[in-house]
Amino acid sequence: MDLDLLPELQICSKSKCKNVLPHDSTWKTCDRCREYDKINAAARRKRKREAQPEEPRPAPKHLVQSVHPVAPTFFLEVQRNRTIPFWIHPLLVPLDSCPPPPATAVMPVPVPLEPVNEGEMESGDEVGDGVEDDLVDTFCQQLNTRTFQERMLTHVKNIRDFCDGLEYQIQFNDYRMLTVLERNGSSFLRLADNCLSRERRENSSRSRSPTTWEKGTASAMFYRARSSSQ
Repeated sequence: MDLDLLPELQICSKSKCKNVLPHDSTWKTCDRCREYDKINAAARRKRKREAQPEEPRPAPKHLVQSVHPVAPTFFLEVQRNRTIPFWIHPLLVPLDSCPPPPATAVMPVPVPLEPVNEGEMESGDEVGDGVEDDLVDTFCQQLNTRTFQERMLTHVKNIRDFCDGLEYQIQFNDYRMLTVLERNGSSFLRLADNCLSRERRENSSRSRSPTTWEKGTASAMFYRARSSSQ
């Protein structure tokens, strides 16, 4: 037998180990030595962590992750600033504090304007800047409330009339109309499903109440659920 044709034996590179490595091995140490090195490295890392003082955990990347859940009306009432603190609102309570009491949504009530006597205005009495600002704010509030109610009632009337028309279409069994409805009104149908699903969960005592930041019903964040008695 020609000894030159025999493969050269590879020995473990550890000085105290003389194990023969497989001829096709790409490692310089044997399996036993490598496992021993892993155990020693893990022990060294553990001793290093125990010797170092524990550093404070970094603050959350977003403000929402460091405070208690807020009501849907939060974004309508929060005060925004260009400098720190960027947001100011009573509902912004840190997680290490007691949660704020649940807020109830209050719809703005129009305040009637008191008529101004023309004789008093002609006598030389002038309205101050502060009073003028209050009158403007009250008038704008009236306009905003009236505009909101008119627009909302218009949408409600159109939707009810359209639902009556859709119910009339059932007798014809025309799938083309159903396809057009599901394709062109898919976003509105999803919104209706999300709002009704959120309402059912809030009125149910068996299912978990939806949270403010739930992805499934995020589009229904500002939908106020009706009570089960209504």
